[in-house]
Amino acid sequence: MGTLFKEKIFLFLHLALIILFMSMSLSNIVFAKLFSDYVVLEIVTICLMASPVFLFKKNIFSIIYSLIIFTYFCIAYVISLMLDYNTGDIFSLKYINLAKELLQVSTPSFFNIFYILFLIFFIISYLSSLIYFILLSRRNRNKRKPTSYCYILAMFVFIISIGMPVKYLAYNDIENANKESELYKDMKAPEIINFAANRYKKSAFERYGLVSYYFNELTEMVSFNTPEKKKIIDDYLNDNPKALTNDYTAKLKDMNVLTIMVESAQSYAVDEVLTPNLYELQTKGLKFNNNLSKNKTNISEIIGMLGSTYEHTISSGYNVDFSLPAMLNKAGYETAYFHDNYGGFYDRDNVMKEIGFKNRYFHNYYSNSKIEFKGNMSFDTTFVEKVGDKMVPKDKKFYSYWTTIATHGPYYSNMDSVKKYEELGYYNRLNALKEAGKWVNPIDRNFPKYKNVDIKEEDKNLLRNQFEHYQVEMMNFDEALGMLIDKLKQNGQYDNTIIVLYGDHDSYYASSGLRPIKYYLYGCMDKEEFPLQYETFLCISNPKLNSLYNEKNGNTNVDILTSPYIIVPTILDLLGLDYNKNYYVSNSLFNSKGLDNVFYSCELKSVFSNKVFDIDYKNTKYKSDGLDDVYLNEFYNQELKLIKKINIFNMMYKYQYFGSK
Repeated sequence: MGTLFKEKIFLFLHLALIILFMSMSLSNIVFAKLFSDYVVLEIVTICLMASPVFLFKKNIFSIIYSLIIFTYFCIAYVISLMLDYNTGDIFSLKYINLAKELLQVSTPSFFNIFYILFLIFFIISYLSSLIYFILLSRRNRNKRKPTSYCYILAMFVFIISIGMPVKYLAYNDIENANKESELYKDMKAPEIINFAANRYKKSAFERYGLVSYYFNELTEMVSFNTPEKKKIIDDYLNDNPKALTNDYTAKLKDMNVLTIMVESAQSYAVDEVLTPNLYELQTKGLKFNNNLSKNKTNISEIIGMLGSTYEHTISSGYNVDFSLPAMLNKAGYETAYFHDNYGGFYDRDNVMKEIGFKNRYFHNYYSNSKIEFKGNMSFDTTFVEKVGDKMVPKDKKFYSYWTTIATHGPYYSNMDSVKKYEELGYYNRLNALKEAGKWVNPIDRNFPKYKNVDIKEEDKNLLRNQFEHYQVEMMNFDEALGMLIDKLKQNGQYDNTIIVLYGDHDSYYASSGLRPIKYYLYGCMDKEEFPLQYETFLCISNPKLNSLYNEKNGNTNVDILTSPYIIVPTILDLLGLDYNKNYYVSNSLFNSKGLDNVFYSCELKSVFSNKVFDIDYKNTKYKSDGLDDVYLNEFYNQELKLIKKINIFNMMYKYQYFGSK
């Protein structure tokens, strides 16, 4: 056997084994098991991926190929661990275009030192053995026995000829395991894996492995449109499109709409004294007691504007005339988007223009100062002082959408913003309430519906500081909200305005090396997918609506399961605008009941209610005690409908179904 042939064998095994060990390590950390459910498929896929080292006659090109593959998996490995540690998410190829934003908002607290050490171990192991190989091959260059390139190519053909039949057998097992599934029925194995990789990310990761997941996600990204896919979308949109009317339809016709997405807003930060404006709106308005949301900020924004979401770019001429701003433009509204950040962050300026907002106001509208993304966020009060008159204009029928920033986090106790809050008296107000026994830090509160978790006393003090930082930031937002309410009242528009407040996601940021604060608050230390950790604030308020709802229901509490997906159809319903209900994930609140609004998280690629958490269809990771089969069957039925609908929405945006303006 020639020396070159042996070297190719070494490079092949070297790459395949390091990727296999990384896959096992990631699986063990995230899912507490060494191997994916279909480990043979994972090993075969790794071997097929490593086999191109035999295609290059010169070792230098084989080494370059190996380095590219290894570097990619290093990035996927460390980002997956970082995301899992902080948010329960894992890396996706779709996140590559968000690299700039990720770097801007990342802090040292995002990284667990042990995970970094794991990555360093793999890098050192890989590079040291590769360097040794290079040095050894150079030393033996003159002694090398000749090897025919045909033998090397034959090895590539051999691996393919063995690997593909084994892969076929693994595919056969997958098809047999899913042949009774209502979701995967009649799908071939590649379709099953592809669907899981793009609709149920973590489940695909756990079942099929690291390499299989990324291979199939890539396959989906490069697939092409077909007439069959267009027909699927056409049939869906034309199937019973008319929305039902109800007792609230058109009751708020021609009213203004002010939607505020409050960064990281959770109900535990709403307090009668500390956040009086939030408290009043929540108390008098429609208070949603079972609202869930878990998506990245830009996705939660889109949900509150489109009533659906997308996984592909929307800034290339889409005619989304069903969006709330587009619908209200046609109805004669002045539409505007507001956010105290750069317009290029998440490509918001272009995206909001395409969605339909005639006007867009960002940080550079009033200031040339640099934005600090590491926790010293701009005050919401400052932004409202500068653009409040644009947000609630006089003598105009308006729709304004504001994404706040003050409560973004992380929540460090030594930041400049903390000192400013102290100077403005926020901490004095908080401490006075605390000393009077009228405010208790969330980490010290008794939450009987959550499990108890033992926390070290020194960690408790750090957590107390973080909760207090978050609370004073919510106080700043509340003050800004009060400024807007005052403007509406001064303009005589308060009674004629629908105010919608909702949170994009939980307050997951942390500092001082601790896990995200939600894990301590909700008792999720065992990595259990506990759905109530994703509880977020939602309130819809208008004096006329509040009175109508109270008269009909005896109070203004909304106890059914909800999410931000209900916002757009509910507003259209209240305003009495005709719309095709099939464009929206959920129905109007007033056409909803029971489990109609089970939630799909584009970030976690999971489906959950406040009582059940699925990472795949009927692959339940959590369910509340005492649930009966009636509830579970209804949940699974709604999940099935929802996932099929989400898949159609994804096709709409991916294949530019809406055409160009």
